[in-house]
Amino acid sequence: ANAARAGAYLLDRLSALLDRPYVGNVRGKGLMTFVEVVADKAMKAKFEPSFNLGGKLTAATRAHGIIVRPVAEGIAMAPPLTIQEPELDFLANAIGAALDDVLGT
Repeated sequence: ANAARAGAYLLDRLSALLDRPYVGNVRGKGLMTFVEVVADKAMKAKFEPSFNLGGKLTAATRAHGIIVRPVAEGIAMAPPLTIQEPELDFLANAIGAALDDVLGT
């Protein structure tokens, strides 16, 4: 039950990132969530591999105190099923800050 409730809360928090020009989509099932990061939102164009988006996001998210799974297309995460709202707020804020560090506001 917590996974469904917490997952809905996390998706709501992460959906605020959709206002940014480089966040193409936010999706999830329960607590398994994904933030899609794009070079061009209108065209859904991906970043060039030479940009090393995954590597940059790995460093930035760790600098903000979280360990997630950055990939070439964005950030995947699956926090513990026992996670609570204050920790979800920390996670969502850290992801936003890491994206700002790598791609600007």
